[in-house]
Amino acid sequence: MRRLLLCIATFALAAGAQQNQFFNTTGTQAAAQPAGSLSGRVVDSATNEPAREVQVLIFGSGGGAGTRTVSTDASGQFSVDELPPGQYYLQAAHQNYPGPLGLPQTGVFAEVLPAKETKGVTVTLSPPGAVSGRVLDDGGEPLSNCNLMLMHAPLGRSPGQPAGFAQSNDKGAFRMAPVGPDRYILQANCPEDLPVENLLSMVGPEGFDPRESWQTGYFPDNPAAGGGASFGVTAGADVKVEFHMKPVAVTSLTGVITAAPGASWKNQPMLQLAIADSIVGSQQPAAVAMVQPSNSFRFTMVQPGNYRLFGMTQDGAPEQANVAEAAVSVGSAPPPPMTVQFRPSMTISGKVEDPHASSAPASAPLTLNVFSGLRGPKATPFTPAKGSVMLMPAGPNLPLGQKAGQVNAQDGAFQIQGVTPGRWRVRYQSYQGPGWMETIHYGDTPAENQQIEVVEGAPGTLSIVLGGSPPTVKYELKDPPGDAKKYWMIQALPVAREGSGNQAYVGNSTPGHSITANSLAPGRYHFFALEQSNGGGMVNDRLLELLSRQVEPVEITASNDQAIAVKCFSVADVQKMAANYIAGEER
Repeated sequence: MRRLLLCIATFALAAGAQQNQFFNTTGTQAAAQPAGSLSGRVVDSATNEPAREVQVLIFGSGGGAGTRTVSTDASGQFSVDELPPGQYYLQAAHQNYPGPLGLPQTGVFAEVLPAKETKGVTVTLSPPGAVSGRVLDDGGEPLSNCNLMLMHAPLGRSPGQPAGFAQSNDKGAFRMAPVGPDRYILQANCPEDLPVENLLSMVGPEGFDPRESWQTGYFPDNPAAGGGASFGVTAGADVKVEFHMKPVAVTSLTGVITAAPGASWKNQPMLQLAIADSIVGSQQPAAVAMVQPSNSFRFTMVQPGNYRLFGMTQDGAPEQANVAEAAVSVGSAPPPPMTVQFRPSMTISGKVEDPHASSAPASAPLTLNVFSGLRGPKATPFTPAKGSVMLMPAGPNLPLGQKAGQVNAQDGAFQIQGVTPGRWRVRYQSYQGPGWMETIHYGDTPAENQQIEVVEGAPGTLSIVLGGSPPTVKYELKDPPGDAKKYWMIQALPVAREGSGNQAYVGNSTPGHSITANSLAPGRYHFFALEQSNGGGMVNDRLLELLSRQVEPVEITASNDQAIAVKCFSVADVQKMAANYIAGEER
């Protein structure tokens, strides 16, 4: 009979004050006033037709109003009661109405008065766009079953990501909708093999080995991703494109896998072949091959180009991962068989030192009481963590994602398992208040831009020394437009950044009032303040890249007497910026 194991642990949680990113809730709240209400409708801005079953988000501007969500009825009408008096921002949202650059739809402001109903509020939904067209062969005949992939055009350090997929029909036609307003790159891939007239002569021990296929193309008819032209899709537009596919010689890539000392696995690994200069952030695989029981593999219909071959086998815990990687250059002739070696991943050990920490003794280990059946609790020592060290891929690392290790609260030691050779960006997150990395060394080598190079077979010790409390900085809004009662959300974007999710929230402010904060480590940042609307100040990587082009970087030093004037961007500013980018203009 199985025993039911029940684990109960008691932890001491430190409660901290958390700033609300969307509403200013500080200060003494005014005496409660009678609630009011709002009512109105949502319409399609292009047709003026009512938009049914659409969510309406109502963002309050302060006083603890919070956020409310209601849905429209069959006639596009909505209403919401029991709203504290004040100014609100109303925004419509529906999956078939994506906003520009992946941002929310633009909303409207409305005022709620005590014990009054604000009527006739009209919220609009800007219609999406579409991309459609045909895929033809070199003779002008339609090609069916071709795969079309729509990708966001790379924007600064924000890589292209897939945005839509379609397949051509028997007339070569395809259509993608809805497509949010943005700039895109379109790829066409027709997997049909050529020619068929010599089929019988090409069947051998390995089966049919195609000799020609249709060359993967990027609109307009360019074989290289970098040669593809980006195009804008505006609200309500149906962008027409046409591909003219060309035949290209293809070959097979074959080989065997071997195991380096210490590498072993139970389940046969899978290998992936990715285009080396892919514009897609996730490096979309060009081909996949399963390793056979004989440890052989075979990729077919490989077009000429430069590739990265990588694979992984993981039978359980991260420390059991085995990885393989190789650069492959393919021409028109079949390359010789490859030998691909799987290597065990490594464990990186290290220590976090905090010379500015209190000299008080470290926290004693907690006790974890484990109950097993009727035997009662068994006391088990448990040492709390004071933070975590994370390794983020900073180059063409294998697709294993970020790695992390908990930092022991007593001695600062940590271990990070499953690390592969390559470049990694080091991050530290403190569980005990603000913390920033003053110096980083991997072995004897100081990290540059918080990056380390992990070399196969030679795992070094990762040493991190923390700085003191982050400097206190005074932030003031620079020439804020519009209503002086509105709140502005101040954001910071590091100049030295990679990937997504790099921005930091600084705080909320109103015109004529400064705020002080110590949330940023010394370094260079782009600062901007966004009007508190747009979904409560929602931003994404694409908007951040555009905003960073509008402001000069500022250096935050370790001193505590800095003052920074932050440029403001209203909802109208963001709309204009997005529209100009989609139209192909920088500003």
